[in-house]
Amino acid sequence: AEKITLDFISKNDVDIIINVVDATFITRGLELTTELMEFGKPMILMLNKCDLSDKHGIRIDRNALAKLIDIPIVNTTIVHGKGIKELLEAIRTQGRTPLTPKPKEYTYHIEEYIARISALINPAEFELNGSARFYAIKALENPKFLNAKILNDIASVKQEADHDLYEHHKRAGYETIALERHHIAMDISEKSSFIERKTKRLLEDRIDDYLMHPILGYAFIGLFLLVYFASIFYVGNFLSE
Repeated sequence: AEKITLDFISKNDVDIIINVVDATFITRGLELTTELMEFGKPMILMLNKCDLSDKHGIRIDRNALAKLIDIPIVNTTIVHGKGIKELLEAIRTQGRTPLTPKPKEYTYHIEEYIARISALINPAEFELNGSARFYAIKALENPKFLNAKILNDIASVKQEADHDLYEHHKRAGYETIALERHHIAMDISEKSSFIERKTKRLLEDRIDDYLMHPILGYAFIGLFLLVYFASIFYVGNFLSE
């Protein structure tokens, strides 16, 4: 999904990026958010499944999150159509006065190589959308994403960067960038959300306790199959008579 998204936005004229994040797994979603912020286009963060996050006691401070990532945020529950009007209004606002988020910074020595590689890349020359910074990070993270001409232009700096990153982190570029993004996403998540301990468990959680029980679970499966096949048998007999 990530590869398809990045391929599309880099090769098509995109006005606004709507980043859909599952509110029940906000830290994981924010990793892609930080990556999309590097692209240099106006964004809207759409927090979906807010009803489920509320049920599970996940509290997200929308104002704090908006300040941390500098992106308009809309709470939605798409299956019930909630938040659609607010999302459309956010799109209109971004269309009138576009707000491009400022990318999050990586560790200082990684930033040095990003700056050096960015200076050698001109996306417009290859009919690519997005910022030079985005493609510079891709050069360190996933060079297969770039064409041969760009890789040739940055070859010497990239070789130096690959060696230096491995010396610092003892990991390949892909793992290094992924860990940096994960750290940034964790930091944003911890500063803008918390889990509220519930005194009463949800009904679906209590049902899961029985259905997933190592002994009772098999009994429920057996009972379900018995009722299922009995229903087929009796309904079939009734219809055939």
